Amino acid sequence: MATPSRENSERAYAGGAYVLAWVNIENKAAAEHFARDEIQESNWVPGETTETVKVTRAGYHDDDANLAHYLEAVESGSQFVFHTWPIDAKDADVKNEKENA
Repeated sequence: MATPSRENSERAYAGGAYVLAWVNIENKAAAEHFARDEIQESNWVPGETTETVKVTRAGYHDDDANLAHYLEAVESGSQFVFHTWPIDAKDADVKNEKENA
């Protein structure tokens, strides 16, 4: 999960985001470190990592949408998808950074 930083133009309406990251790095700790850095570079504040899984192309045999993200990560090294929720979402369990400022 992540929250928008002060520099993020989405902070006016996004309370947070679930971030799906495909990272083409074998070492789990290095991959997570890279992903957190990239999320921060995208003007989001990385939060708790909820899951880390090693994936292969075979795991996407019936999932064309996520296969495209996987293939992009294989080619370019990484791929990130931010699924945002609104600031006032009833089930949002991450507060917008501006509320904490």
